[in-house]
Amino acid sequence: MSLAFPGHSGELFETIGRDAFLQSLNDPALRVRVLDQHPQTLDEALTIVTRMEAYSESTHIDEDNSDKKRVRVVSPVRETDADRRIRK
Repeated sequence: MSLAFPGHSGELFETIGRDAFLQSLNDPALRVRVLDQHPQTLDEALTIVTRMEAYSESTHIDEDNSDKKRVRVVSPVRETDADRRIRK
């Protein structure tokens, strides 16, 4: 916000920043939970979101294994006769 609107401040400035931040989370349920806490500033909203995310991460550590990254082994491609002819 300070880069987009240098020198501006005030209640409207904080409200716009807070709302833009909460919308960018792309999680309507989290947005509502944060708004229930009545944050007045962007910093307060960030603190609340960080705390809620930390709580939710600690309770969901081993519950869902689908978020774990899977490694795929890629073997070298076997060259066909057509590939050899094209390469030559």
